[in-house]
Amino acid sequence: KLSGTTVVPADFASFAVYASPDAPPVASGTTDVQGRFTIANVPAGRFHLYAADGQWPASAGLAYFTGVISATGQSVTANLQLRPGGRVVVNARDQADAPVSGAVVVVTPTEQPAPATGFAPAAARTLVTDGTGVLDLGAFPSGAVTMRASSGQESAVASGVVPVGGTLEATLVFGSSRALFSAP
Repeated sequence: KLSGTTVVPADFASFAVYASPDAPPVASGTTDVQGRFTIANVPAGRFHLYAADGQWPASAGLAYFTGVISATGQSVTANLQLRPGGRVVVNARDQADAPVSGAVVVVTPTEQPAPATGFAPAAARTLVTDGTGVLDLGAFPSGAVTMRASSGQESAVASGVVPVGGTLEATLVFGSSRALFSAP
């Protein structure tokens, strides 16, 4: 059994438990109004627990916890600190500083393993830049991220940090190894 609470109570936060981030969740649910949760029948072994505040996707408060249940029937308590999110804005440009519209951009959180399926707040997001070469992902978990963009045969890659309550603005330059970052 796995139980716990969100340290700063997050009423109706969603959560999911994975045996491996590469597999579907073994359990998921919602905390009560005090931020408490209990998950019965979590299999023995390593687990990964993700929780997101009840305001997703308008905000991106996220928590991650990993632990081990060593025997069937063992109880483990996980008290989660939800870290407020920020925003990500990507500007895709070519070497002549012209906008690259229609670029496919994948932004992946890298501070914790992102689950492959079943828990959108902690997963990578894939979107396309608009006619001005801009992509505003909106709310996104704070912390380290990798951004990969592609358009035709060209690609651009950069890493950055989404600040708590702030915005990571990245300009990815196609055909170059440089990326520009700004903090508004």
